[in-house]
Amino acid sequence: MKKHMSLFIIMLSIAFQIDAQTRVLPIFESPTSPTSLSLGNVRMGDLKNSFIYNNPTAGFMLTKELASSNDLSSMDNNYFLSKNYTSPRFKTADYSLGILPMNGDTHLLHTLTAGYYTNKSGFLIGGRYLSMGSIDSWLDEDMNNQTLGKKRFFSYTVDLGYTYCLNDKFSFYSTLSYAREKLVNNIDAYRLNIGGYYNGKNYLIGRQVNYSLGVAVDNVGMYSYSKKSKALAPDLKLGGSLLIPTSENQSMGLFIEENMYMPVSDNKFASSFSAGVDYTLLSKYSLRIGGHTGEHDDFLSAGFGIKYKIFDLNFGAKFALDQDLDNIYMVGLGIGL
Repeated sequence: MKKHMSLFIIMLSIAFQIDAQTRVLPIFESPTSPTSLSLGNVRMGDLKNSFIYNNPTAGFMLTKELASSNDLSSMDNNYFLSKNYTSPRFKTADYSLGILPMNGDTHLLHTLTAGYYTNKSGFLIGGRYLSMGSIDSWLDEDMNNQTLGKKRFFSYTVDLGYTYCLNDKFSFYSTLSYAREKLVNNIDAYRLNIGGYYNGKNYLIGRQVNYSLGVAVDNVGMYSYSKKSKALAPDLKLGGSLLIPTSENQSMGLFIEENMYMPVSDNKFASSFSAGVDYTLLSKYSLRIGGHTGEHDDFLSAGFGIKYKIFDLNFGAKFALDQDLDNIYMVGLGIGL
């Protein structure tokens, strides 16, 4: 009996809203933070929040705007790229709430992360929870309405990560995730993400420019359902960021990312491209715009951030260019100690 036709429509809608398209476990590809979302869903480069889901090595390059200790906050950006600098010693945590209006309903995405960086190592943990609506009936193969009783659907992930700073140029990371998607038939998955970054500096029109170039492979793992197991679609990612000081206490950041999903199992090859610009004023206020194209999910995005002492407040929004897709909104608060 094809008793889950209504449920299939719901889940397919969620997948298309969160970039996953026809791949399973859309929570793996849902927006990771308001900052990332406002930059076109870029997750690579020097993003300063949700480290375990964006760039775990970015903690090693945090500037004084994120540092809270006196000895670090007094340093300029040159120090963070010098040979005398190994890694910051601080704790960071953030929470974000995503609002996903879909088909007249509102789904919520909760993301909580924490990180501890000391010496040349960083230890990361994170968790995500996505509400996916509910149904109390379905249409069977004869298109007759059947009662199921109120049943809620959701998915969540639990993630652990480790990152290592080899020197002032190279840093590497790996993260391990467990995910469950609660449907009529549950889906369980394990995946490994690995990546590395090269950080450097150069001069452009007499100004020092800091840049970060990275390569990563995500979604190396398996998922299972109904006693069947299949491979996830590995995601080869290339990207980075460029930070250009424009004047005193002002800077412009450029972010780009290319995603290429490998044709593994039932998955077809797919790719997408994201880019964004972050302009920071007085080292406290950030304005962001971005865009994303590929996988039938073209959109523009925008957002802003406010830094106050140890607190970092961010807002981001996705504006879908396809009238069949809805917008997404995210707000988040981070703390650096």
